[in-house]
Amino acid sequence: MKINSINNSLTVHNSRKNNNKHKPAFGAKVQYFDVVKDVVSNELIDITKGPLKTLTDRIIPYLQRLDDDNLIITISGTQKKPGFLDLFKSKPDQGLKFDLNYFDAKRFYNKFMSDAELPKFLDPEYLKGFKRKDEVLMNTLTETIGVGKIYRPDKGETPEQFIGEVIPKIQEHLRIMPKLITEGRADIKYDTKFQHFVQNGQIDPTQRRPWNLYRGIEFDYPKIEFTDMKQVV
Repeated sequence: MKINSINNSLTVHNSRKNNNKHKPAFGAKVQYFDVVKDVVSNELIDITKGPLKTLTDRIIPYLQRLDDDNLIITISGTQKKPGFLDLFKSKPDQGLKFDLNYFDAKRFYNKFMSDAELPKFLDPEYLKGFKRKDEVLMNTLTETIGVGKIYRPDKGETPEQFIGEVIPKIQEHLRIMPKLITEGRADIKYDTKFQHFVQNGQIDPTQRRPWNLYRGIEFDYPKIEFTDMKQVV
């Protein structure tokens, strides 16, 4: 299975695939990096031991319950950027981050276009573009988005509490993914004269793009209420 990550400059020191023998027939594909240079903190993070290993082992079954075998979830470790108060801590705060992407763009397109609530969160101009299968928009559908969270067992947080917060964020993030990977991009503009989207210039692959930041670590937004969100936890 191809290993995907948000940042092309990530250094993978060791990687392995999770044993999916207990995964549901149509569940998401889950894989992880043992040790990775974390793009958030620029530190090497090892999830093969301690609290992060426990957390990884506990959350994988929940991720595999996400009912979409076209979805690939890559887990890696992360660490909070140090602040002044962190100078007095013996260990930095660490957690997990999750890179999410779809392998087959056509299947992903068919899935989100059947979402009855799509007009609720996708800009009307972009919705029209997707309906006519605008080439520039279609080319974004294998982009990667991220979700993550710092784990705080020192403050009494349990793996169950961590999972209970992360899984709904992942589900919601996936739900609005067509918005995240298309709207507000400097490289994609709507051409009013020709009435289709155009791509202007190239994005530096070494630079992180706004839609690739990790929700829950580097940014967040108010929860979006959906009427039919399936409960995984």
